[in-house]
Amino acid sequence: MASTPSLEVVRVRPGPTATAWLGRRIRELQEGDPLRPVTVVVPGHHLGLHLRRRLAGEGYAGVRFSVLAQLAEALGAARLAADGRSPLTAVTRAALVRRALRTAGEVLSRSADQAGLVDLVASLALELRRRGDLGADTHRILDSVTATAQAVLHAIAEYERSRVEARRYDEVDLLEAAAAAAESGDA
Repeated sequence: MASTPSLEVVRVRPGPTATAWLGRRIRELQEGDPLRPVTVVVPGHHLGLHLRRRLAGEGYAGVRFSVLAQLAEALGAARLAADGRSPLTAVTRAALVRRALRTAGEVLSRSADQAGLVDLVASLALELRRRGDLGADTHRILDSVTATAQAVLHAIAEYERSRVEARRYDEVDLLEAAAAAAESGDA
């Protein structure tokens, strides 16, 4: 009898004991069918490769090792595409940031084509989104920083507005969609 796919989060210390535990847990999840698919999310590709080789030597099959970004893509991308949104590529991100820098005041508009500044503002925008620091607090912050910092925050807000208007999703949107899919049972 096939059971429905489930999501289980387990944190273990690395080492031989953890690898042995993982092997036992995979066998439990496969319920006697060695080809039944099981996905293990690992912190990095190298660990996934190591575990895959180690467990394959013991006869395990049907096990996929994936990093969180890959799992998020598998779970969340379809949900975002169904909403009419498409992924934010590096080229589109840079173009949107450049356009936002050009609207952010004289100091930044003159430097809008410098790749380092574009990358810095894009990274800062993503970090602020990850932390949830964009939005209402941005206006409070604007009152207490230098003119250049105000211009950067203005550029970030304009970039975010343009990204949303262009219906492009970033890593944060993808993780949120993946979490929603897992919570709703759509995963």
